[in-house]
Amino acid sequence: MKLIWGLVLTLFISFYLGSIDYNIDSFSINKKEIHGIILKPVNEKKGSYYITNQEYRKNNIKINYPKITNLNDAKRQNTINTLLKDEALKIIDYYDTIEKKLTLEINYTIKLKTNNLLSIAYSGLGYVKGAAYPNNHFYTTNIDINNGNRLRLKDIIEIDDELIKKIQKGNFKAPKNRRTIILNKLDSKNTLKNFSKSDSLANITEGRDNYIFTYLTPSSLGISINVIHALGDHIEFEIDYQHILENIKLKYLKP
Repeated sequence: MKLIWGLVLTLFISFYLGSIDYNIDSFSINKKEIHGIILKPVNEKKGSYYITNQEYRKNNIKINYPKITNLNDAKRQNTINTLLKDEALKIIDYYDTIEKKLTLEINYTIKLKTNNLLSIAYSGLGYVKGAAYPNNHFYTTNIDINNGNRLRLKDIIEIDDELIKKIQKGNFKAPKNRRTIILNKLDSKNTLKNFSKSDSLANITEGRDNYIFTYLTPSSLGISINVIHALGDHIEFEIDYQHILENIKLKYLKP
């Protein structure tokens, strides 16, 4: 019976994952049409750094995460790789002591890879035996390659009322059927506080109701907000750097 249950659960999760579109690129505009900032990708012929896939497996947990190689500083490379692994696996803490009942699969997408920055988005599904439904997960890690540090939104842009107003005006890219949901979610007196606390997996593991993750693309700041399970648990949207130039703090994003 355990074998049959395991097969049924695996098929269920595979079907569920296949039915959800995690691809933000479906509504990203063509880079050739952008007249603002476009970050240059790594020229690997110059030997900057490469990315290889790593896999963590334990019981029914499978998490893929990136590892960098060929960086010209071995110590900094090791620091970054330790950070990448730790950040990828933190999602396990969300499930606390129920690991043996857990089926979890997480994969990643490289949103941005330049000589200065690496931005990774993780997405996947977690299901605990006996739960009413699985959890759709989305979280991110942004790395300053030069310093080997993890970047949060507050390190990248100035988070103030003006930034929130710009976003609330709807000047962002998102699927048409999600725009109203996003605007309603951001129409809150706590929006500024939630943005200030963004990019921390502790927001998930501590069970906070509102949490935000961000990622970087060549032309935009990506933002992921949590929503109710019926809507997919999370929604992503992107705002072009050119629309938030006054708020940009990170030197790599400035024109």
